[in-house]
Amino acid sequence: MHRSRFGRAGRSCPRPGPPVRPSHRRSGSRFDPTRTGADRRGSVRAGILRPCSETVAPAVSAPRRRRPDRGGGRHLQASGAALARKGLGGDRGGAALPARKSLRAIIAGLLGVGVLSSAPSKGTAEAPRHLPLSAVVRVTRGRTNEPTELPDDPELPALGVIRERGLAGSIPSLGLGGAHVKLRLCGYTPGARATFGARASRRRFAVKVYAKDPEPEAKLYEALAAAGLASDSGARVPRLLAWERDLRVLVIGWLDGTPANLLVKQGRGARAGELAAIWLRHALSLPVISGPPVGAADVLRRVPQWVGRIGKSDRALGAAAAAVAERLAQTLPREGASGLVHGSLYARHVLELGDGPGVIDWQRFGRGPIELDAGVFLATIWRIGLEHGRAAGEAARAEETFLAETTGILDGRALAWHRAAALLRVAEKRLRRDDNRLSPGRALVCEAARLAESSGDHRAKFPSSR
Repeated sequence: MHRSRFGRAGRSCPRPGPPVRPSHRRSGSRFDPTRTGADRRGSVRAGILRPCSETVAPAVSAPRRRRPDRGGGRHLQASGAALARKGLGGDRGGAALPARKSLRAIIAGLLGVGVLSSAPSKGTAEAPRHLPLSAVVRVTRGRTNEPTELPDDPELPALGVIRERGLAGSIPSLGLGGAHVKLRLCGYTPGARATFGARASRRRFAVKVYAKDPEPEAKLYEALAAAGLASDSGARVPRLLAWERDLRVLVIGWLDGTPANLLVKQGRGARAGELAAIWLRHALSLPVISGPPVGAADVLRRVPQWVGRIGKSDRALGAAAAAVAERLAQTLPREGASGLVHGSLYARHVLELGDGPGVIDWQRFGRGPIELDAGVFLATIWRIGLEHGRAAGEAARAEETFLAETTGILDGRALAWHRAAALLRVAEKRLRRDDNRLSPGRALVCEAARLAESSGDHRAKFPSSR
């Protein structure tokens, strides 16, 4: 007969089966000094909750424990050590995504150089790791109100003079008098140049110290001022305040604005793309300004240096970059009329000034195709979307707005070529500063390969692959 679930007083009857009791410690002394730490830890783990009977919790077989899927169902998550041995990352909420492996496969398919991997093949000794090149040293920016020690660099003699005489005594044409000057080191390339932000009373300006004669840059600022680009509104560049030929020092006005790379990270990607497009259209209307040639052929002469430095960080990635360089040599674009180009129009060099763009850091200027500046800008925007996942959508909007606002003034194939070359340059810079950043380097070289391949196809369009 069927028995009621409840007893005489309506209480639940216990189910048949052995009782399961938690045990907090073994009998005997709570601490035994003769036992090792590992033994004691094992005892604690075993004593906290003893295994339940088979009828309560059926055991999971060993093959099921080894299954790779870690999310959903009753499959147990693989241990951290096992994941590390397999080279898999991932979170606890779902199946592991071998993103790096997929990226290597994409690059290999594009370039035909085999699977890109830093790990040695079986049966071979591990390849020695190479330290990043230290040709460029970045100095952390200090706070605005913190004085910074001047670097001790014999190639920059002006630093020693400023250290001894002070800025007012070194550059009397500034008319600083007895004003207290605060310097902040903004950028430093040993043996080449140093840039300082300076405050003196209510004045703010930039001091640029060079190893080589900065006369071409000084004359550029004078020419741009004559063209109306040193005003207080619209598209503009810094105004030249002082030029000390003997010290090789330029002092220029300070443009106070938000750089385009920060606009993208702040959710204003469309504005970043618009500002760069406004500047390029404005540059096309400028009168002829003399400068060194910086066309595609000049860029191609620098590519082998970038490829060599990439290969020092990772040989397989270097082989992929070499294949991109070969493709760039085969598809060198024909360039028409040349105009003023910035030469290094990174997103951080384009500022939001409220009523128009400001463009700074002109030491690499020259005459060349406008696609060179466009390609450099888009390459740095793409890198921001790659390395800052939350900004990927804004980076795409910046690119979309930029291309829409420059319709009709850019040649598609030339733009793809210069974007590919600029991506190699960006990859080299990232790996030179930190050769552990191989994943971003692979992605940058992969995108460069895609663009280099399409730059020779007149039917191709060149949206970014994200």
